[in-house]
Amino acid sequence: MGVLAGLSMAAVSRLKYTIHELPSRVRKMQEDIELEMSSLGSFRIYRENVKKAVPPVIPFMYVLSSGVW
Repeated sequence: MGVLAGLSMAAVSRLKYTIHELPSRVRKMQEDIELEMSSLGSFRIYRENVKKAVPPVIPFMYVLSSGVW
């Protein structure tokens, strides 16, 4: 979530020409992270991935403590 918050900042989002020059794998990685951390369905995709993860795992505590777990 911290990475997504940083990428969503106005100063970064104004770099659309620079972002366009990034390799497609980097843009795809960002899209994948945005999809996983989407709040749709109460972070359903993220919660499923945390359950499947092999410990040790450091979860994003807001999702787990907000009662949607």
